[in-house]
Amino acid sequence: MTKVRLANYMLTLCLVIIFTDSLINYFLRTFLMPLPVNTLVILPFFVLFLLKRLPWVLPGPKTLIWLLVAVVGYAVGVFSAPDITAHRFLEIASALLAFMVGYGFFRNNNDEDALARIFLFITLVYVIVCLIALSRSLPSIFPVVDQIWSQKGILQRRPEITTDQNFQVFYLFPAALLLALPYKAKRFVLIIFTVISSLFILAKIQTRSGTLIFLGAAFLALVSPVFVKSLGRKKMAILPVLGFVGIIAAMPLIVNSADLLIYRFFHTDYRTGLGRLYSFLYLFEHIGNPFWWLPQGNESFIAATGNKPHANITAAFLEGGILGLSSWVALVLVPIIRLSISYLRGLLTNFAVIGFLGCVAMFVTQMSLNVPMVDQVWLWSGASIGLLDNIKHQKPLAHQHVFSNKEPSHQTVATNHAE
Repeated sequence: MTKVRLANYMLTLCLVIIFTDSLINYFLRTFLMPLPVNTLVILPFFVLFLLKRLPWVLPGPKTLIWLLVAVVGYAVGVFSAPDITAHRFLEIASALLAFMVGYGFFRNNNDEDALARIFLFITLVYVIVCLIALSRSLPSIFPVVDQIWSQKGILQRRPEITTDQNFQVFYLFPAALLLALPYKAKRFVLIIFTVISSLFILAKIQTRSGTLIFLGAAFLALVSPVFVKSLGRKKMAILPVLGFVGIIAAMPLIVNSADLLIYRFFHTDYRTGLGRLYSFLYLFEHIGNPFWWLPQGNESFIAATGNKPHANITAAFLEGGILGLSSWVALVLVPIIRLSISYLRGLLTNFAVIGFLGCVAMFVTQMSLNVPMVDQVWLWSGASIGLLDNIKHQKPLAHQHVFSNKEPSHQTVATNHAE
């Protein structure tokens, strides 16, 4: 095994660890105690160091500077915000590791089939675990935490499985991204099963934002061949028809499975409806006041609304100050815009399309959730910048891929980067 291949395996292992963190802790909570699973990434990082491939996970100087700005902003919050504790330093370290994993993996690979296998494996494991848990047949091994809420005076259960209901989609939407890939029979069957099962799970845990994010990711995946011809355009005519027929045939089952989710869609409250809009506007109410440029934390917002802001851009401002907000724009918003331009111009490889769609899904998720230190967010942020560097260094290969349907290998990409 070459050093390049071993280094790619280490990057893949890092990715799998971060994507399965909530699943691992789900069983650790049941049988032992929860642990900071993502710290295990340090071990493959050490192997990369021994292989002299640690530069693979380090972005360019501009990105490193913006990461430093983010670190300073969030670190200052420990001292200036009353509700932020010293535990934030551990969260910052974990977020940086996740960012570098996302950057390194998507910078140094271009193998769409390998990415599909990884995402299918991860999401299938989550789907199987969640389906068993929802069946409540083995509660001692697959426990469910129920939140109780009232539907017109009738108490209802809202299940929580491996993580918070609104966060569960982080570990399921990668399956939807794979709908963009060229048709392969066995892979297609697994993708459809995983997608349908994921939607069933999201309906059962009654997450409106998660369901919309998943459906949005699936829609973008299905229309991607319009912009990237190599993804195969025939399925654009076939899949919508099959999907429509399937939905009509399964309508009674869908209504029965998603009745509580449908009810929640049409009976919102302040916290989950207007609260999201206010969370976004809150940023613009205070950004002009220099006093708020230092991290103020969430106490004032909680006092006014009873909850943390449901908008990650506002969370970055409150917990990281003007430095946290600026770094969010530089590390999240700007890369998404640049990738979108390349996507619309048809300059992305099949591999890059999957990564780009994942970045878009996570970006949209941030518009309605408070996740400033969640590793999944930082991983996809690193992925967006890694994809941009991949495109920049492999531009001739990307053009060849788009116009001649020849796929550049991840081995070539990795070797070129190592040089």
